[in-house]
Amino acid sequence: MAVVVAFLAAGLFVWIEDARSAPYSIAILLVLWGILVQLLPKPRLGFPYILVVACLLRGLLCLQEPSLSDDIYRYLWVGKVLLNG
Repeated sequence: MAVVVAFLAAGLFVWIEDARSAPYSIAILLVLWGILVQLLPKPRLGFPYILVVACLLRGLLCLQEPSLSDDIYRYLWVGKVLLNG
């Protein structure tokens, strides 16, 4: 069940696109996450399972535009300037 909540959270971040524009939604999501972590039974899963889920969540979040930092655009610009001399 916690994996489903994790995927829903990642999907919500992709849907919101900018975490700064929806702080209340993020706060509610984090509170619900904490409640579910306390109430649901603790799974007895190994490290490989956790690693696979983490990679899937990271891959899902890579589909959205960077919203908390614009450093990537600066890095791309600097790279273009360096290539052009």
